Amino acid sequence: MDGKSPEMFLENFRRYGLTKTEIEIVQMLFKGMDNKTIAESLFISEETVKKHIYNTFRKTQVKNRQALLHKLQTMH
Repeated sequence: MDGKSPEMFLENFRRYGLTKTEIEIVQMLFKGMDNKTIAESLFISEETVKKHIYNTFRKTQVKNRQALLHKLQTMH
């Protein structure tokens, strides 16, 4: 990732209107965490995690995690 931290790339996602929780979940996805682990870490249900991920896909105009992480890594 060009030596940049995921947090630097995530700042770019604010322009898509992602919420603090959505950004936090993207950070966890970047670390390879699954929905269950994310839910346990944030003390929310897996369904809530899925909803946040869906909203993130919609806002960033991607269809899956791989595309989201690719977009995260290639944004300038």
